[in-house]
Amino acid sequence: MKRLLTLLLAAAMLFSCALAETSSLDLNAEVKPATAFTAQANAAVYDELDFSDKQEYAFATRGLIDAPETLELKDKDGKVIWSQDAYAFLDDYEKAPRQRESEPVGEHDK
Repeated sequence: MKRLLTLLLAAAMLFSCALAETSSLDLNAEVKPATAFTAQANAAVYDELDFSDKQEYAFATRGLIDAPETLELKDKDGKVIWSQDAYAFLDDYEKAPRQRESEPVGEHDK
């Protein structure tokens, strides 16, 4: 009985999230500069981490034979239910907001 009640409660919560009104959030595709708080927080992380250290990348890719160009998750019928291509806009480093003028665009990925 507890399991059924928990399942019904979870379903109700998910359903209410799906029906939530988002028009008041003013969401759009407009690119905005980072706020001063975000720029300061990102700068603190950038100063804290050593982006020139490639050891972790070497650890992560060691033994990696090949990776797909793009990742797609499909259901049992072969229909794509999630695609990495939907996030390709994140690869455009030239349009990414920089925190300071001295920070090269995409430098941390080299």
